[in-house]
Amino acid sequence: MNIEAARGHSVVVQMEEALSYWQPLPANGYSDIMAHQGNNGGSEISTGFQTIAVGGRVRAHSHVGQVELQICFRGVGQVVIDGEIHPLSPGTTCLLGPDVRHEIINSSDDVLVMLWVIAPSGLETFFQQIGRLRKPGDSEPEPFERPKNVETIERQSGFRNIGS
Repeated sequence: MNIEAARGHSVVVQMEEALSYWQPLPANGYSDIMAHQGNNGGSEISTGFQTIAVGGRVRAHSHVGQVELQICFRGVGQVVIDGEIHPLSPGTTCLLGPDVRHEIINSSDDVLVMLWVIAPSGLETFFQQIGRLRKPGDSEPEPFERPKNVETIERQSGFRNIGS
C-alpha cells in the first residue's frame, strides 16, 4: 500500500451515494460500494456492504493477493473458513488473508448484511462486472444467473478455490 498517495485524502460516502449492484445467484441481494478505486485517493482500500438474500450465500472462494476484513453488520448466518463453520451475528469479525477459502451463508429468515474491507482494491470491480446496476426505488429483480464469462471475471479479480 502506498501511504503517501493517500496522505491528506479523505472520503465520506452516504448510503444513497453508493455504487450499488444487484447480485446474481446464489447470493442474490446486492452490493453497495462505498470507497473504491475512483474515490479512495490511491489508498488501495475498497469497502462496502453486501446484502445477502434469505437463503443466499457467497460461494466459497479465496483471494490470491488481497486481505479481506468481513464484519457482520446485520442478521445471522454462518461463515465457513477453510472448512470450519463459525456463527455470524452482528459484530462477528473475520480477517481473511490471501489464499484463505471462505464462504458466507445466510441461513436466517432475514437478510444478512456484511461490511467488507479489502486491500488492495478490486472486489468492487467484480461486483460491477457480475451484477446489474441498482438505483434507488428499484424493485428487487427476479433471481438471475451469473454471466457466462464469470470464471474469467473471477480469475481477473484474483479469486481462486471457487466453489459451486
